[in-house]
Amino acid sequence: MHTLDVEEKEGVLCMLKTFASTLKEEYAQYVEETVKIVEPMLSFSADPKIRQVAASILPELLNCLNAATIPKESLVVAGKRFADALILAHNKDESVETKSIHMLALGKIYRTLGHFMTLAHTKALIAKILNYFKQSDEQLNMLREYDADREEEVQKAMQEEEEYQMNLAHLLGTLTLTHRDEFTSQVLVVYRTIVEPYLSLHTQYQKIALVIITDLVEFLTTELLGIELYKQLAAIIIGYAASAEHELKQLGCKGCLLYTSPSPRDRQKSRMPSSACKKKKKKK
Repeated sequence: MHTLDVEEKEGVLCMLKTFASTLKEEYAQYVEETVKIVEPMLSFSADPKIRQVAASILPELLNCLNAATIPKESLVVAGKRFADALILAHNKDESVETKSIHMLALGKIYRTLGHFMTLAHTKALIAKILNYFKQSDEQLNMLREYDADREEEVQKAMQEEEEYQMNLAHLLGTLTLTHRDEFTSQVLVVYRTIVEPYLSLHTQYQKIALVIITDLVEFLTTELLGIELYKQLAAIIIGYAASAEHELKQLGCKGCLLYTSPSPRDRQKSRMPSSACKKKKKKK
């Protein structure tokens, strides 16, 4: 890889990603060799596209190992290695678009691993994510102060920051699903740090807050949220279902559908309404 030019490097990485995503368990034997190629590319300074493709490969490699049904302990070791590499690269990268892909890749890795972190590790990760939100907010505030003659450039940068924040919200949602008990202890921290202030800001911020609320309601339910907090969050969702803003209304309506969805522990069961089940019983 060292002797290839940028375009050739990108081509090799894309080819490796295609092999991994297509071959699945048959590619597992090549994962370690591929990681040795991919990890250095996470910090390739000459072109952010190289870093982005490299980041997107790691979840595919973990999927290969998972498909090969290796022991859970070995899968977790590999997943933690990939996650740590992504977080390290994220913290050093200056490209918001690349950092956004880091968060997408992390979410895929955590979904593949499922529950594996202790309460302390989960709290530390949530604290990192909240700090990323804070840094992004600071960057957005700086962008708003630029002169009007740089409007197009500033708008593009702001859109990238907003997309990055949405991916941070989705990552929180993944942790809500995979680490329900551990996340429950941090619900109020997340609510007070992100959700509550974002609900009072403009549409894009409200969308992020609503995504987080919807994940809390869907994955934690009354079982872990408690009836009072659940009602409070549900009321917010219902309120947005009547919003004049189309995107907010869509998110609100989507959240309302959760009331007829099964709990996370019943994901594999049919979504047929109970009334339909009763009718079936009557026909017997």
